[in-house]
Amino acid sequence: MSTRLIRDAGDNETQLHVEIIAPELSTRIYFAPVRNELQLFQQWDNLRSMVNRRLNAHLSTRGRMTLIALLRYGLNPYPSNNPITIYISVNYESEEEHWQRVIDDIQSNMSKFGYPELPVHIEHNVGIHVADFELVSPVGDRREIQAKMSAGNLRIDGDYKEKIDLGDPIGAARYVEKGKDKGNPLSGTFGCYIEIKKKGSSVWEKYGLTNYHVVRPAFTGFKLEVSDMGKTEIASPEVRSNLYRVDNDGFKPSSMIPSVSFECPPRIKHNFTIWAINDEISQVEKYQAQMLSGGTSQQEKATMDRLDAEKRDFVGEKTAKLAHFNKGLHTIGKLYAASGFKERADDQGRLDWALVRINKSRVGSNQLPGKETWKRWGANAPRLTYDKPLGQQTMSISPNPPTGMQRTVHGWKLGATTGATAGEFHEIKFQVDLADDRHLGVQTSTEIAFQSCDPNIGPFSSRGDFGSVVYDELGGIVGLLFRGQVLNTSSRLIYITPIEHVFSSIKGAYRKDEIEDIRSTTHSGEHWGIGGLYGTMTDKWQSPADPLFWVHHANVDRFWWSWQILDLKKHAAGNVTLGHGIFIGETVKLKAKLKDVMHIKKGLLCYEYEDTY
Repeated sequence: MSTRLIRDAGDNETQLHVEIIAPELSTRIYFAPVRNELQLFQQWDNLRSMVNRRLNAHLSTRGRMTLIALLRYGLNPYPSNNPITIYISVNYESEEEHWQRVIDDIQSNMSKFGYPELPVHIEHNVGIHVADFELVSPVGDRREIQAKMSAGNLRIDGDYKEKIDLGDPIGAARYVEKGKDKGNPLSGTFGCYIEIKKKGSSVWEKYGLTNYHVVRPAFTGFKLEVSDMGKTEIASPEVRSNLYRVDNDGFKPSSMIPSVSFECPPRIKHNFTIWAINDEISQVEKYQAQMLSGGTSQQEKATMDRLDAEKRDFVGEKTAKLAHFNKGLHTIGKLYAASGFKERADDQGRLDWALVRINKSRVGSNQLPGKETWKRWGANAPRLTYDKPLGQQTMSISPNPPTGMQRTVHGWKLGATTGATAGEFHEIKFQVDLADDRHLGVQTSTEIAFQSCDPNIGPFSSRGDFGSVVYDELGGIVGLLFRGQVLNTSSRLIYITPIEHVFSSIKGAYRKDEIEDIRSTTHSGEHWGIGGLYGTMTDKWQSPADPLFWVHHANVDRFWWSWQILDLKKHAAGNVTLGHGIFIGETVKLKAKLKDVMHIKKGLLCYEYEDTY
């Protein structure tokens, strides 16, 4: 409604975005000691032990507890009026999406053993660290470090993000061996969120999609070595290392091979950012020293005040960013599955992908970049995709596209290093041999190559962009970027895997026929952040009673109707019949079938949309 008022006023540029956040996530929380509860105090030792046992009974919280406390805890600024609550904190490796099940189990056992019915609150919190996050400072003189920082887009301006969105930088949450020293692991790009539906389940499980190269440093056996020329290279893993096993066999959802967590921003960007802030503070202090040796005119005093303000800003930025890592807020989730190096598609193209299970508190969106981001690309900008969510596949980059699907030779991506770029495909496939997997003795592959549609503006991709998804002119996903090569002319060829091959390979990582469907997600992100700490909109029983549920699903329905109007000849998902019943939940019985709700002006429905996308 507000956007329409803006348009009616003659403003066709301004876009109004509304963010709705649960009060628990933005309002100050108050707590106080529990007083004068003698019976509860007598029970507390046994109750606390029971809570700890129940935490260890669940994989998501086993060994991850950092505190179990009894507090008066809530939003009331008079803390003694807040409810008595069992407060539980866990480290950032605990997956938030499973907490409600843990809470239900704890409360069930409280009732079973005659304890009072108390609210239970779980949150990520690792307490005050004995040791701060270890920084590894960049090596080289100031000019060399600045050049590397600029080439890799390693300086992060502004606050570190709380949510992980399409195109953000990610990396393994550990340092790797680099000769006798510690080195930063490789970093890459968070491609997008996808959802997987297993047979017999109504739940779409959400994962982050990226490139296998990006996740390799998470395994023991990954090392960097410095050549005689001083160049840093990836060493071949030892045959008995975990990395060699995953390179060879892939990483299945049921794999017991340990891997570290992942982080955003990656530590290489954090290290360079802190170096850059320190450098900027040093420059300000140098100018301050010069000013002190000069006069004290009014103009010089104003300059000194400005320098003082700049220094305060830099110090504040540094403090906040150090605290982000010191508190463990950079951790985003754990590896769920990965392709390894040996798998090939039917056309002998490499299959190079990884899925990360993102902590629910950090789940962001698949929104594509808007007009401002694409300014420098001029006529090559994808105008039909601005600020839209990434769409399902409707076109293919393969020379032999799936039946009924057209081929596209143009694509766009958002990467962590080069940002938003436009490119074009070569119509034939190239023979490729990568140094990364020669230790396995694998055959060469044939790959779809891509390059910038205007090298004068910039390359299509560079280091740190691996893992980006590529999309078409309508915003539909078409491929996953995995590697590239710089030709002697300094232009880059980039290799892209068709997304239909990636999805097929992901299905193969599970037991036979376990996966019913895979899709890029445009729907469920809003459910996680609305309606309280755990989001009532994630609960299919509570969400229909939430007014915001209706607003959200009205927009989902608009997306669906826009898709119907397109009348695509080939759909990314499998087909169902018009006689298929509508499913909401295990105990909700509906007589309506798909044919009753397929048209907004027929059957059970009667309405229309003022505009579609």
